[in-house]
Amino acid sequence: MEEKSEIAEDECAAVKLHIACYRDESERVLDDIRAVIDEMETSIGEIKKETNSFRREVMFEAEMRHSKFASTDRILSYLQEKWKLKHLLITKLQEKNDVLQSQIAEAERQLGAKKDLADILHAVDFDQLTIQNQQLLSRIRDRTHEFHRIKASSNKAMKALETVRKQLQNFQTEGTHVKQKLDEDFSKLDRAKGEINRSNKMKKRFKELLEIGTQESDGPSPPHALEYMQLKESAQRLQKEVEQWKKKVEIAELTASQLERQLKCRASENKEKSEQG
Repeated sequence: MEEKSEIAEDECAAVKLHIACYRDESERVLDDIRAVIDEMETSIGEIKKETNSFRREVMFEAEMRHSKFASTDRILSYLQEKWKLKHLLITKLQEKNDVLQSQIAEAERQLGAKKDLADILHAVDFDQLTIQNQQLLSRIRDRTHEFHRIKASSNKAMKALETVRKQLQNFQTEGTHVKQKLDEDFSKLDRAKGEINRSNKMKKRFKELLEIGTQESDGPSPPHALEYMQLKESAQRLQKEVEQWKKKVEIAELTASQLERQLKCRASENKEKSEQG
């Protein structure tokens, strides 16, 4: 029974194989028949189109003449025109075929070149590629270390620049205070000069009065001389104050010029450091 079942299974497998072959063959035949039918339908459509064209261009002229036969010249001209169209179509198809052939040849050439390149690449020594990879990795590490070093130096430069900027702001504030103080000193100096001028005018006036008094009498009266001495002392005191203010102004101007030179020097140093960074 086992042998019979095995034989039956083999027969069934063979029958199934034959059925599959017949199915494939029938499908192929059906595909061929469908292609033939499609071609025939296309041919029938073209024949109908040609018939209609012939009837429209040739037989219509015979019908207009009430004749059953078309003229030979009309038929020959129609056939020549159709032959020219067919010849033009054949020429276009040949040109298209030539272009396709050239494209196929170019594709085959590129494919052959790619195959040759693949063979060359397979022939390359992989140890050399490994060495080059190691060299590139070492270069990358060196560049990474260099980048970190430059980044650290730039951070230091930024900190130094911030410190110098703060110092510059402090110097600017100090320069503003010095300028305000100088303005106050100049205003005081102007007031002192005004007082000196007024005292000189009073001194001159009293001197004129004293001369007038001496001309009218033998000697000056004691009150006029005492007042003259007081004015002289006040004028001397004001002159001393003016001299002191002048010295203070000179010292302040010298300090301002020194501060300005220091600011310029530090600004140039910071600019050089920033350019170096």
